[in-house]
Amino acid sequence: MTTVVEPRTGRILGWKDAIPLNYEYTAGTAGEAFLRGLKAGRIVASKCGTCGELRLPPRTHCLQCYGRARFDVELLHSGRIAALSTAHLDRGGIRLAPHSRTTFGYVAFEGVEGGLAHKILGTGRRQVKVGDPVMPTFKPPELRTGSVLDIACFKVIVSR
Repeated sequence: MTTVVEPRTGRILGWKDAIPLNYEYTAGTAGEAFLRGLKAGRIVASKCGTCGELRLPPRTHCLQCYGRARFDVELLHSGRIAALSTAHLDRGGIRLAPHSRTTFGYVAFEGVEGGLAHKILGTGRRQVKVGDPVMPTFKPPELRTGSVLDIACFKVIVSR
């Protein structure tokens, strides 16, 4: 600690100090269920026991009616791209070659409030568009850690 003292009166004018604070945040009950689901290769949402609303990421209480929600509903169907953005510059501000660009999207699921933001992998045949159907591609089980990054990307579903 350093102190600034007025020389003639001895009055303390200010001081500089630090309080070491270490925080540990937990994901909470619903967040833990979501992360455990990802580690198992599943996307888990919550369902309100009162009004039936589905929400992703899951919550313990419904945002519409404040009812208790269970958070064990697995989303088995594909999602759709609701928004897109492509990174044209790297972290240093250098323009990326077209084949090196990363596309990110917000994936929404039918009948579910909310969604997930993640990397989007196109087919190479055409440019990825809002509204395209996508499916999650998970990392191999031995590489999963219980993180949203356990999803390697969302791949665009090619209709034949």
